[in-house]
Amino acid sequence: MNQKQWDNTNSGYMKQNEKGDNPKRADWKGTLNVEGVEFWMSGWDKIQYDGKPGISVSLTRKDNNGQIIKKDEPIPF
Repeated sequence: MNQKQWDNTNSGYMKQNEKGDNPKRADWKGTLNVEGVEFWMSGWDKIQYDGKPGISVSLTRKDNNGQIIKKDEPIPF
């Protein structure tokens, strides 16, 4: 069976995260691809200054094995 390869460049996906016994744990977890560079993505449900709901997001760059890369390493854009 021939399956079509999906191009996930410049896209991402988040799903609800199990917080367990840690209230500071992200409400959402996922992955993001920016110009071929992979990132872990975390999100927290927030109420914005205008009272509307939103999500605060944090990105952490992955290495080729899905591990976190240190902040001082350059992103190859």
